[in-house]
Amino acid sequence: MARAAAIKLDGRLQLPGQTGELCSSMDYEAFTNDSLVMMYSAVRGALAADDEYTSDGKEPRFRVRQTPAWQQHAADLEAEMLRRGMVFDMIRW
Repeated sequence: MARAAAIKLDGRLQLPGQTGELCSSMDYEAFTNDSLVMMYSAVRGALAADDEYTSDGKEPRFRVRQTPAWQQHAADLEAEMLRRGMVFDMIRW
């Protein structure tokens, strides 16, 4: 699945499909390695939960695959962890 590209305006992040609503970008450099791993694990867990719900014929609970902000958050975490030389298993979308 292709990752959504974000547009930064005045330090704020706008994801494709958003109309006029901007959200603040996170300062990923400020987080510890353990914090980055924890947040990335949360994305992976939400994705796994969605997949389980979908396989049971239910609506996904977190809508990770349908929400560009989730995918952008994961991409930003990956970029910061790679920048730091951290070893991790990338999420397979």
